[in-house]
Amino acid sequence: MRTGAHGLHDETQRLGDETEPMARDRDAPALARGTLVDRYVITEQLGSGGMGVVYAAYDPELDRRVAIKLLRPSHVGDGQPRLIREAQAIARIAHPNVVAVHDVGELQGSVFVAMEFVDGRTLGRWLRDQTRSVAEIVGVLVQAGRGLAAAHAAELVHRDFKPDNVLVGHDGRVRVLDFGLARGRGSADSIGFHDGASSMASLDEALTEVGTVMGTPAYMSPEQLAGRMATAASDQFSFCVALHEALYGVRPFEGNDMESLSRSVFAGRIREPPPGRSVPAWLRRVILRGLETSPAARYPTMDELLAALTVDRSRRRRRWLAGGAVVGGGLAIAGLAYRSGASAERSPCDAAAAELRTVWSPQRKQALRSAFGALALPHAEDTWTRVAAHVDAYAEGWAQQSVAACEATHVAQTQPAELLERRRRCLGERLHQLDAFLDVLAEPTPTVVDRAVQGVASLPDLDGCRDAAALEAGVAPPEQEATRLRVAAIREDLVRAEALAATADYQAQLALLEPLLEQARQTDYLPIVAGVEHTLARTRLSLDQPEGVELLRAAFRHAIASGDDRRAAMVAVDLGHQLGAVERLHERGHEWLEIARALVQRMGGAPRIEIGITNNLAIIAIRQAHYDQALELFERLVEQQRALDPESPNLAVALMNLGSAYAERRELDTARVYLEQAVELTERVLGPKHPSMTALYANLSLIAVMQGHYEQAEEQLDRTLALQLEVLGRDNLEVARSLASMAIVQRNLGRPERSEQLHREALAIRRDKLEAGHPEIAESMRNLAQAVLDQGRTAEALALAQQAQQIAHERLEPEHPEHGIHASLVAALLLEAGEPQAALAEAERALEILQVRGRSPTATLEARGALGAAQRELGRLESSRATLEQALELAETHEASAGERGRVRLELSRSLQATDPRRARAAAEQALRELQEAGAGYRREADRARQWLSELPPAE
Repeated sequence: MRTGAHGLHDETQRLGDETEPMARDRDAPALARGTLVDRYVITEQLGSGGMGVVYAAYDPELDRRVAIKLLRPSHVGDGQPRLIREAQAIARIAHPNVVAVHDVGELQGSVFVAMEFVDGRTLGRWLRDQTRSVAEIVGVLVQAGRGLAAAHAAELVHRDFKPDNVLVGHDGRVRVLDFGLARGRGSADSIGFHDGASSMASLDEALTEVGTVMGTPAYMSPEQLAGRMATAASDQFSFCVALHEALYGVRPFEGNDMESLSRSVFAGRIREPPPGRSVPAWLRRVILRGLETSPAARYPTMDELLAALTVDRSRRRRRWLAGGAVVGGGLAIAGLAYRSGASAERSPCDAAAAELRTVWSPQRKQALRSAFGALALPHAEDTWTRVAAHVDAYAEGWAQQSVAACEATHVAQTQPAELLERRRRCLGERLHQLDAFLDVLAEPTPTVVDRAVQGVASLPDLDGCRDAAALEAGVAPPEQEATRLRVAAIREDLVRAEALAATADYQAQLALLEPLLEQARQTDYLPIVAGVEHTLARTRLSLDQPEGVELLRAAFRHAIASGDDRRAAMVAVDLGHQLGAVERLHERGHEWLEIARALVQRMGGAPRIEIGITNNLAIIAIRQAHYDQALELFERLVEQQRALDPESPNLAVALMNLGSAYAERRELDTARVYLEQAVELTERVLGPKHPSMTALYANLSLIAVMQGHYEQAEEQLDRTLALQLEVLGRDNLEVARSLASMAIVQRNLGRPERSEQLHREALAIRRDKLEAGHPEIAESMRNLAQAVLDQGRTAEALALAQQAQQIAHERLEPEHPEHGIHASLVAALLLEAGEPQAALAEAERALEILQVRGRSPTATLEARGALGAAQRELGRLESSRATLEQALELAETHEASAGERGRVRLELSRSLQATDPRRARAAAEQALRELQEAGAGYRREADRARQWLSELPPAE
């Protein structure tokens, strides 16, 4: 039999350690490979125990591996309905420290339970595999205790807690399993202890036969041994037996058989600590209270026991953690002594950071590194190095704050205990968020790798956990203990769901969040309701489900009603983004962003939320074509991001957007400065082969195009495409955008055939990846039309341009500046096709839109050129000359390129020929010089200028 490849397998081996296999299996139905249990396909038997047989199985409906426990008929007896109800109750517990129960049902007169298949080992084997420090043991048991607390919050009692019912996953997460003996708190055990059990059963063996008490005697509470009803206090007793055994290497009560063990337990005779065990006195006192004979003398709840384990409440100084005390002897290793320059005299709060080891350990770090290294991505290993450095720094800060919070109360005595609890709760939430994020990294996809650095950089700020004013002003926890526990369990699941955003697997998020919302609403605790509604709304909107907006509104109402200003402000920012930037309801978007700003002011500031407000206002300004306003907002955004974190990937994005805004105003040198800053920062923070680099390179190449530096643009785009193809593959929208940019460069280098080919490749990718009628498809068709026109295929070019114009008409608001660009091109093509009247109408429409919406001068210049040419063809020479002279003035004012100036000047020459031939010739000669200077991309226009000059009378 294999050894511990999976936790459930390991657990079943342990169950059978002291039992004769033939005696165990004789009443268990054997299931062959391929047997169907409900919808589950049996793949192998993993082992057997007193309660039943465990199999590995495949769930074809959800494409996952599960564990099937088939309970023995002797265990089921006539209690089958009860067992099914209990398993169904357990299935409703959604907690990271409880093995999930997926399904339960009947099979051949027995009961089967389908459970989560866990890759790990039992706590017993984890302890045996190598020597563990006190901090490690406490950290692992605290996680298991949280699983018990979650069950208690659901009004369930485990009744058989022991090391072999605890799994330590290879991912570092601890889970409690085998709630097969669990019963509602108010349900009495059906049968008490009977005389024959003392000589028949091993103390390690779970008693499951009819006529015996339920549980494992070595870990039973006095009340269980007496045959009375087990309660949450009974689980607490069993937990402390297991903790004592883990720390000291022996169980607390002596006894080699049931009779002698029972005497020790009933009398409360606990062994003296064995020599060589460096367990601090405060920790022993916590265990002893949990082992009190009377349930009323133990901790009131499991939650309070866990609080006692995670915060040292004594004032005596000790050294146990500073030297990395090791249980079981052997060489001492460095423990969790996070304070630099620590002396031999230790703080009583050194253990405050012990829980960190269960989340961020060398083993987990190595496992994550291996997972990233296994991906065939050029930037995966480099990304992991950067992520690990961020997590190390975050963990160091967390540990320092945990110790400092404890010392402020227990050493310096400058902080009330209530504030310490608030700080602990805040730090606990931060640690759980880190844990959930690391869980996502454990199964990295290309998307996870791409987002990993930004994800760790976006972890909640630790400084908020030492802001006394903010903590005291925060939302109070629920008053009722049971509600507090339920809310804590829901919050942990909510954090796991939020972490899944890094995977972009929104369906998986949805599956977690939908049942969680109902659980949250049942608590009547509005802050957690608002939190789940907010996250679920964001998930639905990511899936383009419009009901997400109503969920956002509900989340806002509940956050406001509960006094949770932070959550309300975050929701208001999301409403501003969705309504103003996505749905283009600009005024409504502005209203929500102003509400968010007011809430932030009432909070006294919240830098990350303020950044979200500024960013969304800038995006809305871009959508409205208010480019000057967008520029001011992006400048403010850069300042805010730099003040928050000068090494954040988000600052690089802000710099890129600021550079793009300057490019819209034709301030190209300034635009290049900001884009180069973004490139430098991104390369430093994310690495030279991160996909984010490709967008920056592409934008730099566009600046080169706008400056007429086409060879430089071609070189930059070659580098961009090479990196994109390496990290993204060819079938990607970013590749399509770079192909389109390269096509424009090729056109300006006088290679129209190559330009057409690249535009068609870009259009094919966009049609495959985007919905029909997307604006980027229209943009591709418009650019393709220009490449086709360069080759003299006017009718085909006009058809493409008009199709693009129709797409824009259907998708964009009536006065969007893109309509002006489309109309300008259609006007020029109608002139080529000999339809000046239609061209005039399109050119006038283009100018009307572009002048009102403040579009860049280049588009306006092209529209004026088309209008002037159409006026001339219709015999309106005076109007034509005036229009074209205005166009030239605009070109000079805004430093248009030589090609753009030459094109307009050539049209002006044609309009002057009838009334001023001399000036017409001078204009034509200058136009030819400018078109020749512009290079190969204007070869067609230069040839036309030569032809026109040959038709003009010679100069006098």
